[in-house]
Amino acid sequence: MARRVRRPADKDQLLKSMTENQHPFGTMADALIFAAALGFAEDRRVAFEKSSDQIPWEVFANTGSVAIIDMIAAAVEDEIEILADDRADDRLTIFEEFANGGLEIVRDRLSSDHRPARPPLDTLLELVHEYGEAEVPKGALDLEAIASELSS
Repeated sequence: MARRVRRPADKDQLLKSMTENQHPFGTMADALIFAAALGFAEDRRVAFEKSSDQIPWEVFANTGSVAIIDMIAAAVEDEIEILADDRADDRLTIFEEFANGGLEIVRDRLSSDHRPARPPLDTLLELVHEYGEAEVPKGALDLEAIASELSS
């Protein structure tokens, strides 16, 4: 059986709203990548049991998203062994849990935004802007060290 990426069932409607009419995300895979990055940035990793329809792994592989999934896992586990072929399911679980955490952040932000008739896209753009303005402490994620370790 081919690998598939789980979508948290309780966030299904949110994911659908994030991809309606190709806005703000063209696919649910794109929305999950965004959510996982947000969950990782906020250190919000949330396990889940019940899954909605699953997304074929090839959707992520064909868009070059595997590197993001691998980098999140490598940063979290802080061990090179997480990138071994036999740990692919572990990396996928880490990604799914950070995506779920990120979706919780989006959901919470949308539900706390009491401005009338505000499109969800504005709230998502506000989140992106906040991270664009935030100062990241040097050494928070040492990409050079990770790249060096991977190449050796």
